[in-house]
Amino acid sequence: MQTTPALPQGPHPLAPAIARTDYLAEAGVVDPTLQRGMRGRIGAASEGSPAVPTRLADDDRPATLAHFLRLSEADRHMRFLQVMPDQAVDAYVAQIDFSKAICFGVFDAAGALVAFAEAIPYLEGGRLKAEAAFSTDEAWRRNGLAGKLCEALGEATTRAGVDRVVLHCHRRNAPMRGLLRSIDAVTTFDEGDLEAEWNPTT
Repeated sequence: MQTTPALPQGPHPLAPAIARTDYLAEAGVVDPTLQRGMRGRIGAASEGSPAVPTRLADDDRPATLAHFLRLSEADRHMRFLQVMPDQAVDAYVAQIDFSKAICFGVFDAAGALVAFAEAIPYLEGGRLKAEAAFSTDEAWRRNGLAGKLCEALGEATTRAGVDRVVLHCHRRNAPMRGLLRSIDAVTTFDEGDLEAEWNPTT
């Protein structure tokens, strides 16, 4: 007897959890516009302004790796909440399944990925949640890119049937804490760092 594949139960400690798109499709919660091939990239950026957020696919893996490798040691710790040498970053990017994770990026005029957002759906207590994380190249910070990515991620996760997005934030990550306040995320302290839940449907 054929059984429906199960979504992961609870978030993964490093990559959160890897969602099963086949399950979501059978459940009727995956919007076809979120699938590979409907990239949503609107032209190239010009005059130093980045393009709009783009849904990423597997061929964006090299750009994703280059983005993470440009992050300083401190910035990687802010993003991953642990030490991430180059080998660990390489391994992390290699395991991203762009057909199952919900990933968006912003590219500069030269085609470099300068900001990245990742949300990975998982089941918890019968509810579909997603764990999300953001990162931005140092030179592109304080330009509202995280807010744009958050908006795109919120729309995509809502279409996928997610009603709660979980975010973890280093206690010294002031920009991320500001983003959490701007989206009215409910925050709690988890061993000194922040854990937030955001309802993307509101």
